[in-house]
Amino acid sequence: MMNASAPMSQVTPGEDSKTVTMTITAKDGQGVDAASNNGIISVSYNKAALELQEIAVSGDYTAQVTGSGAVTFGYVSREGIARRRPVATLTFGLKTGADATVTVQHRELNDGKPGLTEELPVDLSAPVRPSRIWIPAAGTTSTPTMSLPKVL
Repeated sequence: MMNASAPMSQVTPGEDSKTVTMTITAKDGQGVDAASNNGIISVSYNKAALELQEIAVSGDYTAQVTGSGAVTFGYVSREGIARRRPVATLTFGLKTGADATVTVQHRELNDGKPGLTEELPVDLSAPVRPSRIWIPAAGTTSTPTMSLPKVL
């Protein structure tokens, strides 16, 4: 079972109310922050509402592929990235006043595949926790299995 009090990736509104910054930390299959030497994470978003302006990926070696409303990045850190430290920071420009959700899929973490998906609502009023976290049961790809509160 997931630890509901575990820190999650966060979306923070910019002071200008025209941007939001997402801080992503490495997560294990239960949604708990983990130390990491390498990983692969995919992020998808509504391109009609958000525009990816900047991405900063931690690590000694990094790679990223951007597409229409999506970015996938990988990282390798020789010294490791400590638990609760960002593996990536993404900044989005707001195109419309419409609500948007950013989906974060934790595909690889160190030598494992956590299979964790976070859905983070973009809300200019407060930093938020994911509204849903999907944790597939062992050997399946079922979704969703747990809901968490939106506001901290």
